[in-house]
Amino acid sequence: LIAIGGDGTFKGLLVFSELCELPFLGIPGTIDNDLAGTDFTLGFDSAVNTAIDNIDKIRDTAESHNRIFLIEVMGRDCGYIAINAGLGVGADAILIPESGQDFVRLLDKIKNYESEDAFIVIVAEGDELGAEITASKIKELNPEVDLRITKLGHVQRGGNPSAFDRMLGIRLGAASVNALMNGERNVMAGILDNQLKFTPFDGVVKQHQVNEELYGLLKTLNT
Repeated sequence: LIAIGGDGTFKGLLVFSELCELPFLGIPGTIDNDLAGTDFTLGFDSAVNTAIDNIDKIRDTAESHNRIFLIEVMGRDCGYIAINAGLGVGADAILIPESGQDFVRLLDKIKNYESEDAFIVIVAEGDELGAEITASKIKELNPEVDLRITKLGHVQRGGNPSAFDRMLGIRLGAASVNALMNGERNVMAGILDNQLKFTPFDGVVKQHQVNEELYGLLKTLNT
């Protein structure tokens, strides 16, 4: 049996693999990109591309009306979609669950905002404050700003997959079938450093830490 899913799927696979003699293989599939054992999960790249496409459209309005936009993206309690989409669109600030001090830096930026240009803030849905509370704090600090909140919501979970996700699915699908034929069992197929890797189910734990390179870029942006 080959199963595709996120951390819940792999918790279930671990239980079934201990109860059944049937060989199991897993393929990481979640837009959150929060599994160990792979650099990318199926759906993540497509979700980021969808977010970027929509944020680019919102920027047109933000620039024509000189507004602040807080745009909430998905990802549960992981900031990978937010940080990749935010960096990709050249956002002015990004708020993610993994970094608790960025809100203070955001307020420092907003304090001197004079409504002469667009200001785009990307907020991960798992951020400690969230878009609504962040917006209220900004209005308290600068009541004159023209501010809007947009939640991209479930459009990030649908649509046609990106070219990267299509190729990732082909690679992981073929690798999983070949692994079963070669006697592998109870492992997840993943890609690490562009190389195929297999990780035992008990090692496929949910991870929240954004890699250091992206985190460094985030800090530079939010400063």
